[in-house]
Amino acid sequence: MINPEPGGTSEGLAEDLLATLGLMRRHLRRRAGRPWPSSPLTTSQVELARLVRHNPGISVAEAAGELGLVPNTVSTLVGQLSEQGLLRRSPDPNDRRVARLTLTPPAQQQVNAWRDRRIALVTQVLERLDDRELDALRTALPTLNAVAERLRSEGADDLAGDGPDGDNERESGSEGRTGGRNGPAPGDGKGASRRTGGRAAPDSAEIVENA
Repeated sequence: MINPEPGGTSEGLAEDLLATLGLMRRHLRRRAGRPWPSSPLTTSQVELARLVRHNPGISVAEAAGELGLVPNTVSTLVGQLSEQGLLRRSPDPNDRRVARLTLTPPAQQQVNAWRDRRIALVTQVLERLDDRELDALRTALPTLNAVAERLRSEGADDLAGDGPDGDNERESGSEGRTGGRNGPAPGDGKGASRRTGGRAAPDSAEIVENA
């Protein structure tokens, strides 16, 4: 259990925050598993799949802008995920030169079931908290979302310079990238992030998933 010290430094608070979110993620992963346990994905593949989950119908160019990657790299990732049966690429009805991306129905079903497991586990814990603890969580959520959004906006340049090395990192051993990109809620619409100016705004579930 992490017990942040009142009045500590920003650096100490950052360390405690990451440690707490990391613990939540590890415990959830251990109990709920992963959406695609039989298909170990690279970090870049996971980021793209999560982005498409939040923004069904996003184009390759738009995805490249969100992820801070060149379109050719995203096209390669799309091909890899399509071969695994996770992603579907369809021509835009108004411009057939543009490819629109969606999760395949089996992939969407897996993600929805995975999200339901996670939500159920967290709900069970929340129901055992008292009103004071629940109010503290509700009060903290806007601040956590603000931190996630700043990581997103300030991390774009860093991700753009990451290069191909991130593609070799498997999701099974990764704590994920910050940079405010991928998030949570699956495409069943419950708790899904809203698109704002072409970007998917993070929600509290994203913060837990991507710690």
